[in-house]
Amino acid sequence: MEHDILQLDENFKILRHICRAKNAHKNWRFNDGRCDRSGAYFWVGSIYLPRDKRAAGVWRLSKDGQLELCIEGITTANGIAWSPDGTIMYVADSWRSTIWSYDYNEKNGEISNQRIFYQTTPDQGRPDGAAVDECGYYWFAGFGGGRLIRLTPDGIVDQEINVPVSCPTMVAFGGVDMKKLFFTSYRGDSTEQNSKDDALSGGVFSLDTKYKGIEEVPF
Repeated sequence: MEHDILQLDENFKILRHICRAKNAHKNWRFNDGRCDRSGAYFWVGSIYLPRDKRAAGVWRLSKDGQLELCIEGITTANGIAWSPDGTIMYVADSWRSTIWSYDYNEKNGEISNQRIFYQTTPDQGRPDGAAVDECGYYWFAGFGGGRLIRLTPDGIVDQEINVPVSCPTMVAFGGVDMKKLFFTSYRGDSTEQNSKDDALSGGVFSLDTKYKGIEEVPF
């Protein structure tokens, strides 16, 4: 929700209200979230509208229901993911075309040692939703770039896959062998955002890969 975190069942029925962000502002809303590898912490970022300030951030929700703001100075939080062993956390600011990595402590959910992991070029688009495969390679959707990009653990481009929509938004591994890559896409109102194929924008797609993903951990 915009300022709240809810628990839903598999049919999207609301089971309970977990928490509400303190000092919630009308110009921001929650955006991208994911549970860490330990299952003890759920992290969720926000987006600040109309994107003229770095006034969004990333929150950490602990299993006792405490929600804490841990990262500030972001405009559009995206790309939250972890390395296979859970010791590296990734966070992107789409508006700044930057992905950061942090050292991550699974025992207490603390992050440290922020550094730039990767910065996209205009042709690649802005970094949006992401996932990590079992080899530790970081996959993200290039919003506006019409492609999915795979980075090595050192932040080097390993592969770029062109897709039939200009604005892919999120990637996730699934299928019986976890080798199928799913991705969603955005359908906007402008001609530029739908320049590749208006009919397909807004669709959900899948492609078979030789790479195996990692099953998400329940919170």
